[in-house]
Amino acid sequence: MAVNPQITSLPLDQVEIDPDNVRSVYPRETVEQLRQALVTGLENGEQFIHPPTVYPIGDDRFRVKHGNCRVLAAQGVVDRLHVRIVEPPARPVDKVLDQLGENLL
Repeated sequence: MAVNPQITSLPLDQVEIDPDNVRSVYPRETVEQLRQALVTGLENGEQFIHPPTVYPIGDDRFRVKHGNCRVLAAQGVVDRLHVRIVEPPARPVDKVLDQLGENLL
C-alpha cells in the first residue's frame, strides 16, 4: 500500500506504540514533560511541534515508528492526536536503524 507522508489527526485508540522499539524504557519524567508540553500547546490551539510518525498496520490501526513517548504522553490528554503517516518499513532492519537514528542522534 502506497502512503504519501501526511500529517493528520487520528483517534488515539487507533495508534499503538511499537513493542519492538529500540527504546524499551520510557522514563516517567520524560513522558510527564511531554505531557505538559502537549497541554501547553493545546492552550495555544496546537499539539506537538514534531508529531509522532506512524505507519499503517491494517484495519484502521497504526504503529508508532518515532514518538512512543509522545503517544504515551497524549494518553488521558487528547482523544485525537496529530501524527505523520508514512510507509511501513520495508524490512525490520530498516525500522531498527531508523529508530536508532531517532533515539541516539
